[in-house]
Amino acid sequence: MAKKDNQKEIDIYNKSGAFPENFLDPNVIAKLAGEFFPEFRDTGGQKISGAGYEPCAGALSEDSLRLIPESLYSDGSRPQGNSGGRAPNTGPGTEPASYGRTGQANQGSSSREQGYPGYPPNSYVTDAPSYSDFPGGIEAYREGINFVEVSGKGLGARGFGDIPSLVAASEPSLSGFDVNAIRKDFPILSTYVNGRKLIWLDNAATTQKPRAVIDRVSFYYENENSNIHRGAHTLAARSTDAYEAAREKVRRFLGASSPNEIMFVRGATEGINLIAKSYGQKLQRDDEIIITWLEHHANIVPWQMLCSEKGANLRVVPVDDSGQILLNEYTKLLNHKTKIVSFPHVSNALGTVTPVKEIVELAHRYNAKVVVDGAQAVSHIPVDVQAYGCDFYVFSGHKVFGPTGIGVVYGKYDILSDMPPWEGGGNMISDVTFERTIYQPPPARFEAGTGNIADAAGLGAAIDYVTRIGLHNIYEYEHELLQYATEALRSIPGLRLIGTAPDKTSVLSFVLDQYTTEEVGAALSREGIAVRAGHHCAQPILRRFGLESTVRPSLAFYNTFDEIDALVSAVKRLRAVRPSVL
Repeated sequence: MAKKDNQKEIDIYNKSGAFPENFLDPNVIAKLAGEFFPEFRDTGGQKISGAGYEPCAGALSEDSLRLIPESLYSDGSRPQGNSGGRAPNTGPGTEPASYGRTGQANQGSSSREQGYPGYPPNSYVTDAPSYSDFPGGIEAYREGINFVEVSGKGLGARGFGDIPSLVAASEPSLSGFDVNAIRKDFPILSTYVNGRKLIWLDNAATTQKPRAVIDRVSFYYENENSNIHRGAHTLAARSTDAYEAAREKVRRFLGASSPNEIMFVRGATEGINLIAKSYGQKLQRDDEIIITWLEHHANIVPWQMLCSEKGANLRVVPVDDSGQILLNEYTKLLNHKTKIVSFPHVSNALGTVTPVKEIVELAHRYNAKVVVDGAQAVSHIPVDVQAYGCDFYVFSGHKVFGPTGIGVVYGKYDILSDMPPWEGGGNMISDVTFERTIYQPPPARFEAGTGNIADAAGLGAAIDYVTRIGLHNIYEYEHELLQYATEALRSIPGLRLIGTAPDKTSVLSFVLDQYTTEEVGAALSREGIAVRAGHHCAQPILRRFGLESTVRPSLAFYNTFDEIDALVSAVKRLRAVRPSVL
């Protein structure tokens, strides 16, 4: 159905603020589904076998419909995604053609042009119903209650579980993975540093942002900016839609059972502090908290502070020479005094992937609660908190291609419901008098004040982006990249890799004899290569290996084999200037 065919109806809306009853043409809805909801792509909006959904026109509020781009009313079809073939897993030193090494044909163009794996050009739509239209307010909205049709509007709204855009899409095969096409989605990767094209290998510190995230944040401020939940006006509805849709996307991303188990915070550091300041109030003198040698400072200091306050004891699990947790030593530390076990899913300094499920199961034998620091995991490997059985999981948005200043705490709902707030103020209250305050249930109880609404929407866009590529695909590509880089660096005389556990991801910490880490970092920067040089806020684990700092290149799925070659060549030139004495 062409736009011109609906111009009369659009004019009616612009004058009256209401769509004619016949505006929601099924053809338009089918095209919407194919454009925005991957589950319905190439299906003409028909039900997909096994998905359990029928196209739902009522899943979009009228305010959201106003935001649909004009392109949806044209007859042009959406271009398809990349078609590069998956190179065989041939090990380090090979050149998988489909991964886009120099000299190979780039088999895909920008996702801004093709619509994959990012968003269509200039296309945005709020993907949750407007809560303000519904009886029951935000609590009912968040619970996904089947609302009655809104009188006079002709839009039968359903709960979150019926909204196609909030259903996890099946991950595409790696045959469509084209790193050169993906790189075009990241504007900063076109930056020049010291006259050289930027090579960003500092992803463990922060990841770069795709255009879809940048545009989503801008779009929020241009079209949706408002406080959330209680406003009676249109922008409040739009803003609430964006915020709560992001919460649902996080729920799917982590495999949580309910959006009420998802709380927005500033980042993983604040998330761990929230748990320590709230759940930690249950601890008593001589109770014990277990952490590991692998911790970021953010998973050490809050527990030290809690132990000091409560008279509890902090116990530390050692690691072996490869940087993997010694499970037999962990088992020895567990006892009936153990109340909290907190550890990283992936080490930020070494890249070690820890055995999450096994650690959780052992802790639960003693009724201890388990906190998993997922900051370094969420951009590299699929996460399923229900499969892990963990009680809490935290991560930072900026580590998964989202904005800074937004993060997530997942917590089992029954545990959250029994936890006191850690901050007081607006939003987290149900009723206030001068005599007492009644708190909201989770997650609102833990979200005092005005939240970071724009960056929550940006985080939702980042999750959409990596989901469309597929975390399994990301892991496979990064694993081959890591193997290639490991073998190449290992060949350099006098270079010592720190962290060699068989199960690891993304991180390549090393030291180079005859050089300080600062000298190596500065030399690489002169060639446009960004790495971290220092202690990485993980001093205890580096000291375990007799070090105060390392050089830490860290990978993401937009890095290439050619960038690894550039890194290795630069280090070899340093080696040539000061030959190894080892």
